[in-house]
Amino acid sequence: MILKADNITLKYGRHEVLTDASFTVEAGDYIGIVGPNGSGKTSLMKAMLGLITPTGGRFSYAGEVRDNRFIGYLPQKVISGDPLFPAKVREVVAMGLLSSKRFPKHLSQEDYKKVDGILSRLKIGNLAEKKIGNLSGGQQQRVLLARALVSSPRLLILDEPTSALDPKVRENFYGILKELNEQDGVTILLVSHDIGSIGQYTKKMLYLDRTVVFFGTYGDFCHSQDMTHYFGPLSQHKFCWQHDDLPETATAKPTFHFHAPHIHVDHVHAHGQSIDHSHESDEGFLEESNDELQRVGAKEPSARKTESSDKEARP
Repeated sequence: MILKADNITLKYGRHEVLTDASFTVEAGDYIGIVGPNGSGKTSLMKAMLGLITPTGGRFSYAGEVRDNRFIGYLPQKVISGDPLFPAKVREVVAMGLLSSKRFPKHLSQEDYKKVDGILSRLKIGNLAEKKIGNLSGGQQQRVLLARALVSSPRLLILDEPTSALDPKVRENFYGILKELNEQDGVTILLVSHDIGSIGQYTKKMLYLDRTVVFFGTYGDFCHSQDMTHYFGPLSQHKFCWQHDDLPETATAKPTFHFHAPHIHVDHVHAHGQSIDHSHESDEGFLEESNDELQRVGAKEPSARKTESSDKEARP
């Protein structure tokens, strides 16, 4: 265990954005934190980083991550695209080493060797002397990732890092993260709205909707009757179908977005609890992956709720 959340509650003024969230992060985990807009994802991330203080519950840290120097952070927003922005790539990445320096904070030649090493690792060494404002969005995100990694963190937290990237660049970025997790042993927490894409790379899913709705492996999710009841069999089937290995005749896995209905804090269900009601319509959860699923998903809720669950789950 390197991080444990015990009944975390977060508020902005009187507005409660997260209630009684509990989960444990183990060393080597790669966790996708997903959920609809306003579900508390970014607020939870800020609380883990110590940027906001929980109004209830507590975080426990173990090992090196007790020291913030061993936690890397990659924000959602890219650096200014102003070509006049004066900082060069090498300088931006070097900023990731300053937190470990005492005043006055000077960087040594050894520090710059680390900078050049991580630039080379991420295949952006050729950009070292270029101004950050002249780079594309994908290049800027690699620079920010290099800044987060140059201090050799044991825990890496990323907030919607690919939201502004085109699909090809996004997939390359996810591939880099997977390599860091599997080869370097970096523990990763990835905040995203794109459950379809990250499901192909991350090992576990933390689904939030103002509380923890589900936390576990994708296999657990796909076999959970509670999650079938919560999301609806069609939505669960479509996600699990693209996540699991397809038959050899298939050429590719579909990618889509998964949007669950928003629920209030008095209407939530933690993983493992029984659920005695369903959301009748699963429209809008996922982009349709073939013509048949499009036909099923296009039905009006009033017509669909009269069908049996067996028909609703039919592929």
